[in-house]
Amino acid sequence: MELVVDSVDHLVLNVTDVEVAAAWYQRVLGMQREDFTPAGSSSARTSVKFGTQKLNLRPASASVDEWFTGRNVAP
Repeated sequence: MELVVDSVDHLVLNVTDVEVAAAWYQRVLGMQREDFTPAGSSSARTSVKFGTQKLNLRPASASVDEWFTGRNVAP
C-alpha cells in the first residue's frame, strides 16, 4: 500500500529573527504573513503561508513554556 500525502497542516521552523525570516519568505517566495495568538497562550505567533501550507516561525530563544518544542532547539 502506498502512502499519499495531500498536504501538511504546518511545520515549525526555529529562526534567530522572526521579522527577518518572515520578510524573506514574503519577498522571495511570495508567502502571506499571519500573526495570531493561539487559544490558551499569551504570546503572539508569526507564520507565513501559501494555499493550505503554513510555516510557523518560532524564535530559537523562546522557552519551552512560551512555545513547546523538541529537546534540541537550533535555528
